[in-house]
Amino acid sequence: TTVAESGEVTFTPPAASSETLFAILRAERDRRIAATDYLIMPDYPLTEDSRAAVQIYRQALRDLPTKEGAPWDGGGEATPWPAMPAVQALRG
Repeated sequence: TTVAESGEVTFTPPAASSETLFAILRAERDRRIAATDYLIMPDYPLTEDSRAAVQIYRQALRDLPTKEGAPWDGGGEATPWPAMPAVQALRG
C-alpha cells in the first residue's frame, strides 16, 4: 500500500505464489477438459477426424502445466491455451 502526496492510496495485492498459480491453472484446465467430455463419448456422432482433433486438444490441455513458462498468470491472458478445434457431427 502506498500513499501519494495528494493523499491517494494505492493498494497492490501481494503476488500469488507459484503453487497458487498452478492450482488456478489446473482448475481452469480441468474445466476446459470437462467441457469436452461429451465429445469423446463413443456414441456421440462425430467424424473420426473431429474426434481425433478433440483428443489432441484434450492432451494439449493435460500437458499445459508441464510446458516451459508454466504457470504463467494462472490461466489468464498470458497462458498459451490451445485452440478448441471446430468439430463436425456425422450427418444421419
